[in-house]
Amino acid sequence: MICPNCHSFVPATAERCPTCGQPLTATSEPPGPPAGATPPPQEPRGPSPEVPGPGTAPPPGATPPGQTGLDPHVAAGLAYLFSFLGGIVFLLTERNPLVRFAAVQSIGVFLVYLVLDVAYSLVFSLITAVLSLTPTAFPVAAIALTDLWRLVGLAFLILWVVLVVTAFQGRTVRLPVLAGIADRYAAS
Repeated sequence: MICPNCHSFVPATAERCPTCGQPLTATSEPPGPPAGATPPPQEPRGPSPEVPGPGTAPPPGATPPGQTGLDPHVAAGLAYLFSFLGGIVFLLTERNPLVRFAAVQSIGVFLVYLVLDVAYSLVFSLITAVLSLTPTAFPVAAIALTDLWRLVGLAFLILWVVLVVTAFQGRTVRLPVLAGIADRYAAS
C-alpha cells in the first residue's frame, strides 16, 4: 500500500503511515489512469533487434568485448595509459590476448624504467661521493649525469605516448625483449 500523503510504502496492516502519520484507509493505493484514458504505450520487452543479446556472435570484423565489457583496443590503451597499475588490473581481469599482451608489456616498460632509475640513483650517488673530493670535476659530472637521465626520461615518455596512442588506434607495438614475454602471458 502507498500513503496518499507522502507516497511512501506502508505495510498493508498499518492504520497510519509510519513516515508522516497520516491515517490510512483501505483504498490508499496509487491512483490509476483516469477513466476513459488510454494507457501510455509500453516499451517492448526482450532484446532489441539492433543490439545483440548474450550468446550471440558479434558482427563480422568486430572484436568481441572482454571481461570488463570494454572494446579490446580501449582496454589495451587504458592498460598502457595507467602504466603499472593499469597493466596489473587488466592482466587480472581480461582474457583477451590483445589486452593481456598490452598489460604485460605495460608492466614490463614500467619495470625497465624502475630498474634504470634505481641504477641511475646508485651510480649518481657513487660518482657524487667519489668526485666530491675533487671540486672541479664534480659539477661537470653531476650536470652530465643529470642531463643523461633527462634524456632517458624523455625517451620513456615518448615511448609511453606512442604505446598509448597506437593501442587506442588498434595497432600493436612489439618491443624487442618485452614482446616475447608478453606473448607468453597473453596466451595463458
